[in-house]
Amino acid sequence: MNKLGVKIVLLLLSFSMLTACDQDDDGYDTSLKKDPPLFEVGTMYLEPGMLTDKDPSAFKTILYKGQFDRRMFDRRVDRDVKLHAYVFDITFDDGLKCEAQVNPEFGSREKALAEAEKYSSAIGRIPHCLREKVRTITIHKGNNYFGGGNGDILVHTGMADEYIKEGVLEEAMIHEAGHVSLDPYHYNKAYRIAQRDDVAFVSKYAEDYPDREDIAESFVTFLMVEFKADRIDDKVLEKIKAGNKHRIAYFKNQNFNMYPF
Repeated sequence: MNKLGVKIVLLLLSFSMLTACDQDDDGYDTSLKKDPPLFEVGTMYLEPGMLTDKDPSAFKTILYKGQFDRRMFDRRVDRDVKLHAYVFDITFDDGLKCEAQVNPEFGSREKALAEAEKYSSAIGRIPHCLREKVRTITIHKGNNYFGGGNGDILVHTGMADEYIKEGVLEEAMIHEAGHVSLDPYHYNKAYRIAQRDDVAFVSKYAEDYPDREDIAESFVTFLMVEFKADRIDDKVLEKIKAGNKHRIAYFKNQNFNMYPF
């Protein structure tokens, strides 16, 4: 290779290295980051009163199906485990349905039923559009974080008790159901433009994981602005409206089914 060819190769390598430096672990172009995140905490903690157990729930019926072998993700061991789970059919009054699969560690059908009914009722308080792709609710003991993905909402009851004390159980369900029902369909070009045009990420969590947590974090604040503004501090509302107006407009333009909101 002649000297000119060597120089061209070196220039190309330098360019690719510079380009790589502008990408974070999720592949998001970090040069698009502008102001600091609007809030340091995750959005589910911003207003515990946004949803409560006094709000209407679309939860309708629960029916015991039996015990069946199921593979269920357990965050205590950070992998799928095969269990002879208690399984329940859950129906909602807007036509949606799913299953609850409960770890046999709860000890009896009756105790498993109480857990399944408790969390099905909470999930019934979140919008139809978030429940639409939920196929299973997986319930274990343990003080471990919830999860959402692949049609499943993961619940660890020790952490759920903490969320209930803090008044954010329903908000946690909104976040996890966002992963299930929104993530696969809305990290698209239009959303990326909204993400680019807003002055900041809504939370540090969203900023750190823009391809994984931004929609789940931002949808909570969309609900605050568009549906629960009377329950939210005015300063928090104005901060969201100013900092995330393009994301809010994106969600609004989707004409989501928001029942029972």
